[in-house]
Amino acid sequence: MLKRTHLSALTLLLFFTVQATAQLNSEGTRFWMAYMENITLQFNGEPTFGFWVYSDGPVTGTMTVPQTGLTVPFEGSGGALEVILPEAIWYNENSQVITNKGILIETDIPVNVSGIHYRTYFSDGSRLISEDLLGSDYLVLAGVDQNGGSFSAMTIVATEDQTEIEIIPSTLTTELFPGGTPFTITMDEGQSYQIKATGDLTGTTVTAIGGEKIAVFTGAQQAAVGCTGEDSHLWEQMPPLSFTGLEFPLIPYLSQGTCEYKVLATEDDTDIYLSCDDIVTLNAGETFNYSLNTPEILKATKGVFIGHFNRSSDCNATDAGPSFAILNPLKNQSTGQSLLNSDLVGPITQFFSDYSINFVALAGTESGVNLNGNMVSFSPIPGNSNWVYASVAMPAGTSSFTAPDGVWVQTASFGDFDACTYALGFNVEVIPDNDIALTAEPNPTTNSFCAGNQIPFSYESDGILTNILWDFAGLGTSMEETPIFTFTEPGTYEVLFTAELDGCPVSASIVVEVEQCDIVSVQELTSSIQLSYSAAGEIIISGNTSTIHLQVYAANGQLVIDQTNVDQRVRLDDLASGMYVVQVSSGNQTERLKVFR
Repeated sequence: MLKRTHLSALTLLLFFTVQATAQLNSEGTRFWMAYMENITLQFNGEPTFGFWVYSDGPVTGTMTVPQTGLTVPFEGSGGALEVILPEAIWYNENSQVITNKGILIETDIPVNVSGIHYRTYFSDGSRLISEDLLGSDYLVLAGVDQNGGSFSAMTIVATEDQTEIEIIPSTLTTELFPGGTPFTITMDEGQSYQIKATGDLTGTTVTAIGGEKIAVFTGAQQAAVGCTGEDSHLWEQMPPLSFTGLEFPLIPYLSQGTCEYKVLATEDDTDIYLSCDDIVTLNAGETFNYSLNTPEILKATKGVFIGHFNRSSDCNATDAGPSFAILNPLKNQSTGQSLLNSDLVGPITQFFSDYSINFVALAGTESGVNLNGNMVSFSPIPGNSNWVYASVAMPAGTSSFTAPDGVWVQTASFGDFDACTYALGFNVEVIPDNDIALTAEPNPTTNSFCAGNQIPFSYESDGILTNILWDFAGLGTSMEETPIFTFTEPGTYEVLFTAELDGCPVSASIVVEVEQCDIVSVQELTSSIQLSYSAAGEIIISGNTSTIHLQVYAANGQLVIDQTNVDQRVRLDDLASGMYVVQVSSGNQTERLKVFR
């Protein structure tokens, strides 16, 4: 079964198969960018910088450097548009120095944007994340040079003035800031700040203390990947912590042989599965590295990021160089988009000449995927019946695909000792039906979830689930099949359910809106019945009564006593200690009383 949701709206369900924590659309009208330092300028000729705009129709926009006032206008008729920046060095050449080289790209219609840093043998590109999706909290996944001679790197861009940022590097920086020790900087809109380290900056935390949105770019100045030898620039925009996923496709690039993958956990006790095998448990900030030459599906019990690295030519099937891409979660898919495969010639050679695209589709929906007017042929992903994949060659210039039911997509361009790889945009959410339905029972008296009341949770599944774990929005956990939990404060809470089905991890979640409500005062009652609770533990019923109907509700709303023709004095000896609501009806008169025993 296909579950498909347009990502522009948030859907809250009390009874459903799988619910995402946030439903996103990658298109936007404002994007922030900063390049990172590349190979020394003495070699390989001058660099070229630019970006690609992908739009469904005519588009106009500007590229602005907010701190200097430089503005470059651009316009296109639709599809893919390349904008080349004025000749200059657009990156910070120092470590831990604030500069004015942050870039703002603005358009009149929503678009997807990718950045490109051309450099002979040292190129790389990145998808850009719209301002709408930026966050204030980041956990960095970076690159590291296996030659040991170059720098792991990252760059931060502020989107507002007076943004105070706390940075906790994971390793000693080149400016001798020790790993694990926090420091702060203050930046204005459009300023950028680069950090370099000989160790791996993966696991570095970056937080805008006041909650302002910031953009973070990461990778390596130069890095050999998979072996010592030929190296290249690695550059990619880091998604915020709100952008993690639980399921990712690992699809090696066409004709590139073995690729390297780095899994970064964002929470403690994160189990990682490959082909349903539980291979490692990670804590927040820890990584797992994996080499792969055949497609697989990776699943995690808590949110992770995945870095996809093309290998150095010394240990690769071709002469293409290293590259770096951060993958979209498998659920974030696109119904169609244009893209540009650049055939730009640099000072020494053409940068790229071999182009390909990776697709992953939900099995049974792949027949609608079309690339450049041709239907795409898919193959099953080994060991996983839910998903199929395709790795397809593309020509230079503009290409486009359509996928009515959605498709996960990643693109790659390769040349002699060069590469540019990145994920493409998304606008729908596609999730296989894991046959799990979650239920949260509201208080039957109020028909709502009340702060301070016990809420019973349960699940239904066609399969036999094991290793069940309920996570109550980080406020508590339970391994029971039908737990009861109390939220003490009003608010919106997402309860995450994880388990294993036939040895593979599955998950679902349910959102509950907890209100501040009082069972006793749900409705105004006008009655001649009087109720009291004696020190001896008796309910005393008096007033104008004839036939008396007694109902007693527990704190979670469960009806525990339901009797007719009771006496005017009733003991509650058989009930456990706790809070109860006593309701007495006689004719058309009703009265309630909250008691504690």
